[in-house]
Amino acid sequence: MLKDIKLLVVGSQKMSCGGCEKTVEFALSQKAIVTSVAANHKTQVISLSLADTSNIQELQEELKWIGYETEIIS
Repeated sequence: MLKDIKLLVVGSQKMSCGGCEKTVEFALSQKAIVTSVAANHKTQVISLSLADTSNIQELQEELKWIGYETEIIS
């Protein structure tokens, strides 16, 4: 069963363009639990569909590694 979640970029570094969105989408799409991902630099929201929600922290760590601190908003 797929689970939809949203992450909000909350750190000092924000997504500022379409290139930032593509970087986030590419990095997260490489994770086996991610079935779809869409990033929006205007709202700073990353929408995900996950096959398994047990490793959300792993996804957040990946985002932190590329410079984006996030929190779960739904």
